Amino acid sequence: MPELPEAETIVRGLRAHILNSRILSIDFPRARYFRPQFEEPVEHYLESRIIDIFRHGKSVIIQVKTLEEAERFLVIRLGMTGQLLLGDHTDRHTHAIFCLDSPGMRLCFRDSRQFGKMLFVKDWRPIFRSQKTLSLRHQKKAAPEAYALNKLNRQPFTLPASDPLKISAGEFLSIFWKRRGMIKAALLNQHLLVGVGNIYADESLFAARIHPKQRIQRLSKQRLLKYFTLLVKILNNAIDLGGSSISDFVGATNVLGEFQLEHRVYGRTGEKCLRRGCSGLIKHTVVSSRSTHYCPLCQRRI
Repeated sequence: MPELPEAETIVRGLRAHILNSRILSIDFPRARYFRPQFEEPVEHYLESRIIDIFRHGKSVIIQVKTLEEAERFLVIRLGMTGQLLLGDHTDRHTHAIFCLDSPGMRLCFRDSRQFGKMLFVKDWRPIFRSQKTLSLRHQKKAAPEAYALNKLNRQPFTLPASDPLKISAGEFLSIFWKRRGMIKAALLNQHLLVGVGNIYADESLFAARIHPKQRIQRLSKQRLLKYFTLLVKILNNAIDLGGSSISDFVGATNVLGEFQLEHRVYGRTGEKCLRRGCSGLIKHTVVSSRSTHYCPLCQRRI
């Protein structure tokens, strides 16, 4: 469930408490069920100092500097129920425990459904590169300089997936303009845009009055640009309110978010539309195997 705002909430909580801390030990109490991925032995991370904590899409990334002054990264993919909690949160769902040099400080990774992942890597960027080779037309539009080099070298070309809070409206347009398929399916495609999941796709499409099954190729540039503005606004509002605490989500300090109180369509099947003057009832459908909520009167297909 954790999406971009929830991951950002966790990052901000961690930065406030453990930045510049040193990792004394790393324990995997349920190694039979949870297997982190290592590019080199875990011992390389012991006594390393946490020099940065940031987010890419839904993932939390911890950057460390080892005793040999080498930079390494710990990428945590939260999956559906992953939690990163400060303090002693040891139970049957705790899969990793980091003991830090601050007295009694621990960072625990809990995941009741075990869809989360933890990767210890030398470079985090290749993890998020799109696996789909772009067409020549999309290459030229999305990254003209890379396209020119690729044309000379005749190499397969991929782009890193884009974070909606780190790209411009023009870059968003280059990804989605005249793309085929349903808009929500494209928003959930993490090879195109990282971080947007079920909740914020539904909420942003409602704000823009776009049906979740709307074919992208029928949307004008102006409407796509307006949608992007509303998407960014909703993501930032959710971050300010600490994310949406439904299911298992809590921040790093075990505090609930409040954006679930602002949901206009998500999880409101059968309830009255909250847009002023609208008499519609929120409907439920499925897009890309994901539960989807919308107002049939506010969000008409064109």
